[in-house]
Amino acid sequence: MTRSTFLVAMMIALSGCTNTALPQSSDTATRPPALNGLEAAGTVTCVDPSKVTQITGSNQMVLLHQSRDHVYASQAGADCPLDRYDPLIVIESRTSQYCTGDFVKLRARTGGQLLGTCSLGPITEYRKVKSPTG
Repeated sequence: MTRSTFLVAMMIALSGCTNTALPQSSDTATRPPALNGLEAAGTVTCVDPSKVTQITGSNQMVLLHQSRDHVYASQAGADCPLDRYDPLIVIESRTSQYCTGDFVKLRARTGGQLLGTCSLGPITEYRKVKSPTG
């Protein structure tokens, strides 16, 4: 019984690892509105949760907001029900930071039932586009 529970948990955890690449800046159709006016500044492994002010989900992406001009985005797996519901997003981290591979639990806003789990994929940092001077 314990072995089968462990195997089911591992299959669920690994199913979130089938992440696809983040949309390019030219792909505005699938780009979350929170990333409008921001450009990719590179990929990070972990994000300090003390600097995250809000966690949202949009267009199959988990968004970690540091400010209006600074957002981290992680692509969720296709089986992650981010867009089917308006869930509360809870990140279960094994360290003191939000890192690639950490579990994301989606909970109902009313009742708190577990709607699904996924994992954080590669985390891309987005920053405000600098306006040209002169």
